[in-house]
Amino acid sequence: MIKKYITPTSFETSELNDIMDFHNQTKLYPISSMETALKTGCYTDSKRGSEELSKNYHVMPSKHTEVIDIKIPKNFVKAINKRRSSYQFSQKAPFDRTSILKALKTCAINKKVRSLVDHNIVFYKRPYPSPGALYPSEIYILEHNDTSYNLKHFNAIQSTLHTLIEKIPISEISHCCCMGNNLLAHNAQGAILISSVWERTVVKYGFSGYRLALIEIGIIAQQLTLILTDLGVSTLHWTSFYDDKVSSLIKADFKTESICHMIWYGGSLDKEN
Repeated sequence: MIKKYITPTSFETSELNDIMDFHNQTKLYPISSMETALKTGCYTDSKRGSEELSKNYHVMPSKHTEVIDIKIPKNFVKAINKRRSSYQFSQKAPFDRTSILKALKTCAINKKVRSLVDHNIVFYKRPYPSPGALYPSEIYILEHNDTSYNLKHFNAIQSTLHTLIEKIPISEISHCCCMGNNLLAHNAQGAILISSVWERTVVKYGFSGYRLALIEIGIIAQQLTLILTDLGVSTLHWTSFYDDKVSSLIKADFKTESICHMIWYGGSLDKEN
């Protein structure tokens, strides 16, 4: 488990209760999942929804239009052009576990900075940009192991994986993480869970800390996805999970830490991937 970040002698986070009240309204609960599924299904399958989806961009008035006609560097092309959301994972498709380890390695510390107020205090910087520079995110891994899953925590400071729970039944993962697609738990090689420890940014930035924390989650997710794509691993960004059930799985403190995003990964039989 992650030690509590804010100590009793630290600054108060008076905004946190209001932030968690709002965040709880964004969660997916079993009692609301059917209503949510019907709403999203009806929207995407309707003519109006299709028309709106086809117009999800701005057309701005312009005094001059510049056509961007340049080649992207070759080392970027593969990851950018081949990234797709895969819905057809397969245990039979090729998969190299070292790919996920390489991706995680890019989130490990790459720089140490000493505090100006006390040189004995060390700040650990990560390669990805952290809005607010307080690194509220934590990364967990659910690894598929034939008939079950193992839950692990990625320690970005030590660049290590720590096993928290072994032999979680596939049925349990399917029930709490796969609303709308139970096959994911059976066919994927695993899933990346990204949580946010809200106090880390809220203690300094107040309500803005909530937004900064969410931005960081997106940055990490994009970085991991592009790297895995470049390594030949298929991915699927996923939010159809029961928040509280998944947070309970990692034994998170509901008042301070929330699982905010999942990325399924593995081999895929999709023709596009």
